[in-house]
Amino acid sequence: MHCEIYDLGCYPAQHLEGSYISRAILNRDDLVGVQPLWYIDNGSTLLTRSVHDNRWHVRWILRERAITLRGPDPKIFVQRVPIEVLRAEILASVADLGVRFLAELEKPLGYFNTRFGQSFAVLTCCRMLHTFKTGLVKSKRYAAQWAEQSVDPEWKDLIRQAWTERDGVRFCVKIRQRSDRELLKRTAQFIAYARNELKP
Repeated sequence: MHCEIYDLGCYPAQHLEGSYISRAILNRDDLVGVQPLWYIDNGSTLLTRSVHDNRWHVRWILRERAITLRGPDPKIFVQRVPIEVLRAEILASVADLGVRFLAELEKPLGYFNTRFGQSFAVLTCCRMLHTFKTGLVKSKRYAAQWAEQSVDPEWKDLIRQAWTERDGVRFCVKIRQRSDRELLKRTAQFIAYARNELKP
């Protein structure tokens, strides 16, 4: 099925991303972030095992924002996600992002030091800040607009740059190009700022 979708040849068909989860796992709190799911990565046709989507914020989206194509409303069988667990996940995620981003700062080409990775890091921080403050999980674009009005004004230009980068260049191009060194350093500083803002 995934190969057939990919072979349609259009951009959305070749950039699907998501996971399959069973009902048995769906409401097991102890398996969140632990149990690998069948996952298809952006641009792939192969299913692999990954915890990528077995996260609290993904379960929040599934319950609160899902579009049902067939079957019951997810609110019937997906438990409500408490804000406390979302915040705990965000605290761990921003710390992990900081470590992974800094590890690639001086490398020739990784993931986070590419044009795509740099903008992804900034916009992900915007999303984490927004969710931590509001308990809602919104899109990167929404979170960037919110952050421009809500974070220290010194970061507005970086946030706008990240969205312009995200919106203006296709994934296949920007993932192969290293980001500007000074922009990477500034992004590392923004991650540290976000981590400080999220302190309980």
